[in-house]
Order: sequence, then structure tokens, then C-alpha cells
Amino acid sequence: MNTVYIFVAALGVAVIANFALTAHVAATLSAKMSALEHRTVDQADDSLLPVGTEIPGFSTRTVDGEPVRSWEFDRPTVLGFFMVGRVPCETTLPDFCEAAETLRVEGAEVIAVVCHESRHPGGPIADPAVKALAARLGTVARVVLERDGDAVTTAFKMTVFPAFYRVSTRNGRLRVTGTASAPPSFSGLEWA
Repeated sequence: MNTVYIFVAALGVAVIANFALTAHVAATLSAKMSALEHRTVDQADDSLLPVGTEIPGFSTRTVDGEPVRSWEFDRPTVLGFFMVGRVPCETTLPDFCEAAETLRVEGAEVIAVVCHESRHPGGPIADPAVKALAARLGTVARVVLERDGDAVTTAFKMTVFPAFYRVSTRNGRLRVTGTASAPPSFSGLEWA
């Protein structure tokens, strides 16, 4: 009878230890995933193209069907890159919209590039998350929808979102003239 008590007690201790270890692993994994989810470009190593980088030509269309051609940029232009469903992109959205409104008033072109992985049968704009982000950005910018590897994301070698570039054409070549990753660094997008 004592053997049964000892066995049950040992089994109880093993179950409690297993539960404690599982809870610790789950908490650690959750913290690491949260840190990755909230990572901004500031925390990534050299993810933004440096000022002065020449951007290869690209051509695409906005959600309204308007052409966007890099060689036709005739005024300072700001491009904001957002990924659907990324927390850092959602948290920077209000600040970007406010900055974009100011930049437009000052004469800049503002283009928002919404990157997505949607496979919605009605197309990406039918995807509720893509549609909501595009609609919000559409109030302050011309909106382009792209997948990884499409024209604009390839031209800017996008790997981390959000990211913001100021570009201008000099001698017929499009070059990066300012970068920002998130507030408060939007000051890098302001015009002198």
C-alpha cells in the first residue's frame, strides 16, 4: 500500500513540474513573439536604403487605376510602406497620416504602398484587412497594393515594415533624399 502512495505522490510531483515547465516555456515564447511583432525598422540592422541611393525605375498602378511611374515624379515624393496585419504598421498609421497631410499641403506627392499576402478570391481589395488599410491611407495618399516582389517593393528592396522614404529626381535619376522608420523620426521626411 505504501508503494501506491509513493507512486501517486511521485506522479503528482512530475505532473506539477511538467505544468510549471510548460508555463515557463509558453511565457518565454509569448514574450519573444511579442517582441518580434512590435519590432520596427529602427531595431533592424541597416534595413533602410541610405540617403543618396539611386532607385531603379518602376511602374505600377494605384487602387484607382492611376499610373505611378518613377520617372514621372516631378516634385518631392514621400513613399510609406505598410504591411497588412503588422502591429508596428498599425501604430504608425495615425502619425503617418498626419505627416502626409502636412506634406501634401507643402506640395509633396504622397504614395502609400500597402503590402499584403491576401489570396482573397475577389482580389486583394476585396480582403477586409487590405480594404480597410487602403481606405484609411487613401484619405492622405495615392495607394498602391503590392505583394512581395512587385515593382515598388523590389525597387526599394523592402524587408521591414513600416518604412518611409523621401525621394526626388535629380538629373533624370530618382534618389533617396530622406528616410524614417517610425515616430518620432518622421522629422527626417520634413522639407527644409
